[in-house]
Amino acid sequence: MARLKFATREQLQVINSLGGNRNANRILKEVELDKLIRSFRREQKIYCLTKKGRDMINCDTIPIRREGYVQHTLMANDIFIYKGMPNDWRVEEPTAFKTVRGKVKFVPDAVYSESDRTNFIEVDRHQRMNENRNKIKIYSELQSVFRLQKIRPPSLTFYTMTQVRKRRLKKICDEFKVEAEILEVEDIR
Repeated sequence: MARLKFATREQLQVINSLGGNRNANRILKEVELDKLIRSFRREQKIYCLTKKGRDMINCDTIPIRREGYVQHTLMANDIFIYKGMPNDWRVEEPTAFKTVRGKVKFVPDAVYSESDRTNFIEVDRHQRMNENRNKIKIYSELQSVFRLQKIRPPSLTFYTMTQVRKRRLKKICDEFKVEAEILEVEDIR
């Protein structure tokens, strides 16, 4: 829970192998009665750690409960599950690299390693395409730095809400020659 910040029952069910829906609901209700987690309702019940739960696992991150942030986090959880729940999954970890122009810093939504290759995840819920274009420019620079060194470049996965946004992201990635996997909600559910 600490790594996820927020999660739905279905996400917790998959990640923690809670079995069927009734069993998962029973377990989550017990943990909620112990005041280790709390829930609130949007389209479905969403769970997060309470102060007591965070203290129990030595987690000092207090989740921000803004609607957009919660939905963004739930989408990041979906891609975390889709990618096989990597052990080294890191959320919003500042990253930097050097180019001829100097040091470039950016913060991807998630980072993990697979087969000695760094993988960046970007969750695009309702972000402006100009912001996505700027991110893709950074990834283009990053991938070209790796190619110049004859090293396999890091991969990029964009996870978005609709087919239209998926097509636009694909077009921008092609424009900047960025190797990217672009997924939408329907692709992984």
